[in-house]
Amino acid sequence: MPPIIVLGLGALAAGAIVHRVLKEVRRINAELDRAKTGRAIDPVSREAPPTLRRDPRSGYPTTAASANTELRANAAPRRR
Repeated sequence: MPPIIVLGLGALAAGAIVHRVLKEVRRINAELDRAKTGRAIDPVSREAPPTLRRDPRSGYPTTAASANTELRANAAPRRR
C-alpha cells in the first residue's frame, strides 16, 4: 500500500479512537455530576436496603428476593 493511504487510514483510526474516548469521558463526568448533586440513579434502593436472611443450605446471607426466587425454582411443579 502506498504510504499516503496508510497514513490516511491511521489518521482516520486515531480520530475514531479520540471520538470514542471523548464520548466516554463526557458520560463519566455526567454520571459523577449527578452523584455530586445527590441525585441518586435509583432513589428507592437507597431508602429501603434489602433484608438479608441466612440461606439454610449454604449458610450464607442472601436477600429475601433471591431466597424467594430460589424457593420458587426448587418447588414441586403444580398439578393441573
